[in-house]
Amino acid sequence: MSDQKDFQWIYELAKGYKYRMDFRAAERNAYETASINGILDDVCKHMPKSRRIGVRKWRSETLIQEALKYQSLDQFEKQSPVAFDFATSAGLIEELTRIAFTERVKWTKKSIEKVASEYDKKRDFLVGNTPAYVAAENMGILASVTKHMGVNPNFIWNKETLAAEAAKYETKADFDRGSRSAYVTAHKQGIMDEITQHMKKGSRFTTKEAAEEAKKYASRLDFFKSSQSAYQVLVKAKMIDEACAHMEVTS
Repeated sequence: MSDQKDFQWIYELAKGYKYRMDFRAAERNAYETASINGILDDVCKHMPKSRRIGVRKWRSETLIQEALKYQSLDQFEKQSPVAFDFATSAGLIEELTRIAFTERVKWTKKSIEKVASEYDKKRDFLVGNTPAYVAAENMGILASVTKHMGVNPNFIWNKETLAAEAAKYETKADFDRGSRSAYVTAHKQGIMDEITQHMKKGSRFTTKEAAEEAKKYASRLDFFKSSQSAYQVLVKAKMIDEACAHMEVTS
């Protein structure tokens, strides 16, 4: 890795900007060089967040949905600065850029139908393949490609199904975000404590635990999607890049 003095010019340029989005817009080459060389957070450490946005304000699918509204990263930044700022500060912008722009899929009705057939619920379709879901909406075929996903009249939330659903999550906070109906039903049935015994007490991971959690995932968006509590801890501790170093390169 190059010595920090090799990038002193970037540090000097960055001093002239208050917010990351302004720095990026005016000094694109410097910004991207800092990002590629892993010094962007250090270069921008004097910059306050332009908007105070917590990790819990966004889900992986809503971020992708928002980005897919636009034809370029510049347009996304200019027309949806709240989402852009969040994705940048959370370390998700490179992966989001790949999915929404550089490797954007050209969907057809046939390809969407094939993907949709793999899911039994609309929610699972949305979370599992957001680009296909958004394409179906834009093409006006969402109803037809999801017609097999009707509510199962025989399905009920009971102790067994609630326990199976709860087993997917590491904390109650993630359970609440990921499966609200199951979470509320578990409370109503008075079995929340019983089916969440495997979960961490409280909603926070230590940084060590969060780093271990990160090892389970191959991409940042998968990590963000499945364990937001752990992801949030690492973002706040400025350890997200280190914890995600083993993940697929998406830029």
